[in-house]
Amino acid sequence: MNSATSEQNMTQLLAEAGKKAALLGRPVLIAISEQVRPADLLAVFESLAFREKVFLWLGTGTRSLLGAGDACTLSAAGASRFHDLSCRWNRLAEEAIVSGPIAPVALGGFRFDEQGTRSPLWREFSDGELTLPEYT
Repeated sequence: MNSATSEQNMTQLLAEAGKKAALLGRPVLIAISEQVRPADLLAVFESLAFREKVFLWLGTGTRSLLGAGDACTLSAAGASRFHDLSCRWNRLAEEAIVSGPIAPVALGGFRFDEQGTRSPLWREFSDGELTLPEYT
């Protein structure tokens, strides 16, 4: 994408999201994806170490995922945390304005036993948390 097209596309996406947000009465996510050349994810991960939130998932086979930043974080607690976050994430993703071949991706995790004692390493985390990175 050249900068003129990119600027024009962004203006259109912002206008569309603004109209949708006004109609829904809540913010709307804009997700833009472009294909990039393959990179060494561990090297990119290391270069992003200065950021507060960096996520790295090394998959099996040909698919891995790297996320940086925090565009949006959804959290939930208690026995309904799986259902609550599923509903909230699905609504956010379904209402998103998506430009490009890849839909928004959230990264996160869930506490297995929400009633057990938390170790010091996990005290800062909620029972369930999904983060939409600024960059994935």
